[in-house]
Amino acid sequence: MTEALSDIQDSRLLSYVIASGDMRYIPVNERELYLRATPDKGPVIRGEIPGCGADCHIDLSQVLFEYAVSCEDCKDHFTSAESERRFGEHLGQVFASGISQEMQELPVDDRLLEAMDVILRSANVEFEVDQTAESIRYDLAECPVHRAASEPGYSFRLPVVHLGFAALCDSIVKGLAPGLKMLDPIVQESEMPIRTIHFAKK
Repeated sequence: MTEALSDIQDSRLLSYVIASGDMRYIPVNERELYLRATPDKGPVIRGEIPGCGADCHIDLSQVLFEYAVSCEDCKDHFTSAESERRFGEHLGQVFASGISQEMQELPVDDRLLEAMDVILRSANVEFEVDQTAESIRYDLAECPVHRAASEPGYSFRLPVVHLGFAALCDSIVKGLAPGLKMLDPIVQESEMPIRTIHFAKK
């Protein structure tokens, strides 16, 4: 893998309203997502609250849970799941668009490798990559979202957050490597931990 993103500049990706998470979903703050160049990890996606400082930073897994818990239109389960799917998809599109210029000279497979490296670092997940002429497979040391599920109020949203993470990855491969498709995980709700991410040539 190359270091195409090693010199990337900090950039704002998107923002969302943090709601109270109770039955009223009262707006309490705004979360902004940035692609940040960090000295220890390299580029990562990080959630921040303007003016709050490092104490309010959250990683990608926490972002997906926070959105699932506090989305403004969570009036029923179907609406909540669809909102999370759209959020993951949109984040993937914005992220892929934001880094595409830095990687335009790379082979398609390397674009996906670079992007997924950022995603998994942003979720604090260790992984191994098996790359062949026909596929790219990630074996994860742990599920990218299960650790964040231990926070109060998060565990009951786990299947929806699995959906959001899968939609994020699927959106990235469609944006950066359209000749590949994601075989695993499937973009659907699931209580099973995500331990494999598998892309293959169409």
